[in-house]
Amino acid sequence: MIDHVDSFRSAMLAAGLDYAGKIIADGTLHRIKINGDKATNSWYVLHGDGLPAGTFGDYKRGIKETWCAKSAENLTEEERAERRRQHDAASVEAQKVLDAAKPASGDHPYLQRKHVNAHPGVLVG
Repeated sequence: MIDHVDSFRSAMLAAGLDYAGKIIADGTLHRIKINGDKATNSWYVLHGDGLPAGTFGDYKRGIKETWCAKSAENLTEEERAERRRQHDAASVEAQKVLDAAKPASGDHPYLQRKHVNAHPGVLVG
């Protein structure tokens, strides 16, 4: 895992984000302050499970990049098949959530709290 974090950090540096702090591969958004900045304009998300991958960027500089520990061109047939299987399983789960969702009504607590109307095509579930 350490080499993936180092490789991710190198990709950040190559994009112009010089961050010396700890990088946590937990799949959550981390706002960070890069060297030379006074504010936390930069951010990253790094997933360390399975095939390590992440994204990072900087709001001030307009940077947004993605990174993966292994490029798609270098995957073996078995790895490609596993990736397809995972994508297919995620697609099935997403379709189940979408199928169970109902059209939002004007009396939905979130919409009432925000003082907005329900619009066609907006689903809740």
